[in-house]
Amino acid sequence: MCRLRSTIPRGAAFGYQDPQPDRCRLPYRGSRAGKRYCRRLPHDCPQGGGEHCRETARHAPEIPHHRGEQGLNEHLARWALAAGLLAASHSALAANASEGRAVFEDLCADCHTVTPGKNKRGPSLAGVLGKAAAGQPNYNYSEALRNAGIVWSPERLARFLANPKKDLPGTKMRLLSTPGQAEIAELLAWLQEQK
Repeated sequence: MCRLRSTIPRGAAFGYQDPQPDRCRLPYRGSRAGKRYCRRLPHDCPQGGGEHCRETARHAPEIPHHRGEQGLNEHLARWALAAGLLAASHSALAANASEGRAVFEDLCADCHTVTPGKNKRGPSLAGVLGKAAAGQPNYNYSEALRNAGIVWSPERLARFLANPKKDLPGTKMRLLSTPGQAEIAELLAWLQEQK
């Protein structure tokens, strides 16, 4: 267990100057004290930050070693994206499936059906969740979708529906209007019921 070293004053160890002294630091596992630090946000510190936190590392989330502020920002951005996708999938499960049918009729029914094997301009969406993308027989998918290697999970489909052209450049899918997060969640809840 890696413990915080409260006996080494900030900036004193090996000539290290702390660029943000208001943040607690956890020594990176396997490093010498003061050599490499991982950041821990002040609101996560049981003592409110500012002074070296005297808690053990087991009370803090493990954060891999970063290269400066840019590495920390990239790491936090990845966690924010993961949290957003998790929240989207959770809201999809909690969404009102009956409202999803109305969303389907408004946004999707011109090009798609939920009848197995019946395609329109777009493929049938019957049982789409859990299936591989471009897996509907007798439909001419775009090369981008055929080569994507995607399995449609609620999270992955939500990301695609939010902006198909940006998420998968080269796709043939066009949206007449961009659905909001709530509409996507309702649509996914309804599509989960369509087998």
